[in-house]
Amino acid sequence: MRIQSYNYDIKYEPGATNLADALSRLSISNAQYFDKSADRYINQLLEHAVPNAVTLVTVIEATKQDTTLQELMEALLTGSWTDEALKDFKHFKAEIHSANGVLMRGDRLIIPESLYQRVLQCAHDGHPGMSLMKRRLRQKVWWPKMDELVEKFVKSCGSCTLVSTVGPPEPMLRTKMPEQPWTDVAIDFLGPLPSGHFLLVLVDYFSRFTEVIVMKQTTTELTVNALFETFSRFGVPETLRSDNGPQFISEQFKNFCKEYGIVHQKTTPYWPQANGEVERMNSTILKRLRISQEEN
Repeated sequence: MRIQSYNYDIKYEPGATNLADALSRLSISNAQYFDKSADRYINQLLEHAVPNAVTLVTVIEATKQDTTLQELMEALLTGSWTDEALKDFKHFKAEIHSANGVLMRGDRLIIPESLYQRVLQCAHDGHPGMSLMKRRLRQKVWWPKMDELVEKFVKSCGSCTLVSTVGPPEPMLRTKMPEQPWTDVAIDFLGPLPSGHFLLVLVDYFSRFTEVIVMKQTTTELTVNALFETFSRFGVPETLRSDNGPQFISEQFKNFCKEYGIVHQKTTPYWPQANGEVERMNSTILKRLRISQEEN
């Protein structure tokens, strides 16, 4: 990234005639060797790295007011990293550089301490959870011990704590990956909701695409009608995986699958982990519903 804005040629020189002195490594001061698009490339990196929560001007002003980042800029110029305040940056000094009044680690913007909470709040929008929030931040920004602050931020959120998973995770079940979308589909009911409705959830094992159907009742007839309407839009899958609910083990449902050539796979009774894909999606949907109800 540091040299791609230059037009250069690579030549082999024997070690005896290629002395590794500093002066021979200085770039030639000639406009024909420098690509004028370099500044535009740097600006493009900056525009991509700045999160939606702040503007570039805000980051520049906050960087000027941050004593630690000013010392970091000085260290980049002098090569002296002895300051105790820079110990968290020293390990990444080969990746850190300054551009247009801000500091970057690779293609990620280094955020001043005064903007930590503002950027965290933006990444936390929609209560995505700890892992997704970290992934959002890592795409654009960086600062020392960022992950620790994310964990504290999420744990201090009442809504996130309300839906946090309790107990050990579900055991891993190996399922053969389908060769194309909408071949293997998992289905399950979620509910009843406070309104009295149920959700019929369908998940495609190939693409993880999810279809949610709101139902007032969970009879076999209504379930078959809902599946027929969905399959009319997306096609008929080869296999359909469900638990042993009364809707799915009835004679009418059996005839429906037989008529359309669907192989119905029933999971082990009282073992919801066997249908883990749709159960995991149910958990995700339930979290969103509980947060929405909590926040009115």
